Amino acid sequence: MERKYLLFLFFLTAVPFFVYIFGKFAFIGMDTYYFLDFICYNGVLGNESLLFQHIPSFLPCNFAVLKGILFLLAFLTVVGVAKTGELFYKNGWLAGLFVFFAPVFFFEFAKFENDQFAFPILVWATYFFLKGTIEKKVKYNFLGIALVVFAGLFWQGAIFYLPAFGLISLIGLPYAVAAIACFGNKMFNEITPTYQVTESLPFVGLIYLGVFLSLFVGIFLQPVLILPSIYFLIIATANSKFVFHSVLFLSVAALSIYNNPKLNRLEVWGLIKTILVFTAVVMALVSGLVVITKPPTLQDIDLVEAFVAEGGGKNDWSYGHWVNFYGGNASASHGGNPIQDYNSGKILTAVDLNCLLLSKSGNIKFYDCG
Repeated sequence: MERKYLLFLFFLTAVPFFVYIFGKFAFIGMDTYYFLDFICYNGVLGNESLLFQHIPSFLPCNFAVLKGILFLLAFLTVVGVAKTGELFYKNGWLAGLFVFFAPVFFFEFAKFENDQFAFPILVWATYFFLKGTIEKKVKYNFLGIALVVFAGLFWQGAIFYLPAFGLISLIGLPYAVAAIACFGNKMFNEITPTYQVTESLPFVGLIYLGVFLSLFVGIFLQPVLILPSIYFLIIATANSKFVFHSVLFLSVAALSIYNNPKLNRLEVWGLIKTILVFTAVVMALVSGLVVITKPPTLQDIDLVEAFVAEGGGKNDWSYGHWVNFYGGNASASHGGNPIQDYNSGKILTAVDLNCLLLSKSGNIKFYDCG
């Protein structure tokens, strides 16, 4: 990849993070605060992947620095996608640009969880496995498989990539079979939607693929990618939290349409290609502006701090990590069930109650139920 394209991707990836760092003091998301609690206040991590358990203790409780780390992880992912594009086309670096067609790309890297540390490793694992398959160099296939195992030390969901590799090449098939034989039940449970948790709903996550949904047909121009692309789209359709893993394949699909020789013969295609590039750039810029509007807002944080200052009480499980991070003792932080016994005491909830409303921020209400 030429240096000028690498620099372009670097600065384009940096733009939404610049907005995120200086436009929003807090992090977005809810589970993020579970990990931040460990980093800042020595909270207790649960059953996280082996290697990731040791990382938060080495990180500073500085949101700007932590967002900077996320930027580096995102940039490594963008470069991995660009290099994957170069396996198919001379201008393959554009695949790194096209990741921004999907709003989910930056949204995922705006959260600080263990998943984000695995994402760049998995993209590079896919790159090497594809490189080994295309160039018929088995050493790269095995390097890709080894990187999936390494990524699993950060995020256990990395196991889903081994069946994908089995769909790419026979070399990956024994590892795919072993993964399903050993972890099939757990994998099935992971993709089973949880209807009380928005990120686990079926179908909804496909919206976050944005422009990619109209460009999916491009994947059929690259036979080696057809089966793994469909595999990850099926998983993303079943459970929205896996939608991110379609981005690599759909970026190459978009690149395949961009370079299609039949389309290039159309007079209007040059203009359409310019529009595609412009759209990706604009979406990269806009994604930072959209993220800073996501909860928790400053008003949300003020409300949680007021709840904690009043001695806390009962809270919806979805606000539990916020409550713990800002000094409280959450009554619930897991489980996916927002309904508790809300008949008395101070309550932090999205549910409308027949109690004294002390304050409100968006859908979050702070009640005194006596």
